[in-house]
Amino acid sequence: MIEKNWMITESCLFDSEGQPRKGAIRFIRAVHQVENAFVILTNLSSHLRSEMAAAYQDAGFTGIDTANIYTSTMAGVDAILKSCPDRRTAGFLGGRGMEATLKEAGFAVNLERADWVFIGTDRHASYEDYSYALRLLEGGAQIISTDPRRLEYIKSGAAVGSGSIVKMLEYAGSREALECGLPSPLIAQQALRYLEAKAEETIFIGCHLKSEIQCG
Repeated sequence: MIEKNWMITESCLFDSEGQPRKGAIRFIRAVHQVENAFVILTNLSSHLRSEMAAAYQDAGFTGIDTANIYTSTMAGVDAILKSCPDRRTAGFLGGRGMEATLKEAGFAVNLERADWVFIGTDRHASYEDYSYALRLLEGGAQIISTDPRRLEYIKSGAAVGSGSIVKMLEYAGSREALECGLPSPLIAQQALRYLEAKAEETIFIGCHLKSEIQCG
């Protein structure tokens, strides 16, 4: 068996301080040089993939471009397009990166009625934004969760995570979310399709047992 594809979680490359982990730059260079296909898996969909790729370049990584970054929002979109290709209206809370992913896939966004509500990290979301999402749920929309974290940790301390917002909307809207972010196996399944790869030919690398490796 020859493993020729790699799935690498973002936390394997950057530490909690946003610095490259020891050996990470050398590892990505080696993978790129042998022309193995690889994707970096991330639940963070608020930034544009071009911005993420630029951040890797600025940190010293080479051989990483937008095609090497696969987000949980992309996983949700790809799963929808496979199972429900005609349902392409969506609301979202998650920043312009999420909006760009939806529009690139042909979704109409920010309507009064929608098929889906994508929820990710949006630190500028307001009570009215949450109420808008609830109104879409009452109109029949399905919640798509892209980041299950209950809490986030920023410089000032603990902050409410996207997963907590999803739980609030599940309770308020009396419906269950489809989870697309790590550690859901859905993101790995869709990333395999994105790579056009087989599981037995792919290595999954994660740092955290429950939140990442469990997915692999």
